[in-house]
Parts: sequence; C-alpha cells; structure tokens
Amino acid sequence: MAIETTDVVIVGVGAAGGILAAELGKAGMKVIGLERGPRLTTENLPHTMNCASSSARTCAPMSSANP
Repeated sequence: MAIETTDVVIVGVGAAGGILAAELGKAGMKVIGLERGPRLTTENLPHTMNCASSSARTCAPMSSANP
C-alpha cells in the first residue's frame, strides 16, 4: 500500500466541507474529505446536474434548455 501525505483532512464533508475542500484545493493544498454513506459516481448524481467528468469543478445545474 502506498503512503501519501496530505495538508488537510475534512471529516464530515457535507455541503460546506465540499466548498472548503474545493477552495483549499484551488490554493494548492492536498485535501482529503471523509464522508459516511455510499460512494457516489457521476451516474448516481441527481438528474438536475450536468457533469462533464467526475470532477466537482465541472458540475453545474442544468439549464432549462438542456434537460
């Protein structure tokens, strides 16, 4: 098993933790977010989201013109 280092671990990511993780990642920090529950994939996201890839930065609400 490989050992990696990280700058920040967020336990219980939730909505606010996700925003914090994204902002810290943009600032160049290595971030790990831990959340209880099933692992979600792009296919598991609500149909109201349009995600071009698995990266949260590419997800945006779908417009009414693109159902």
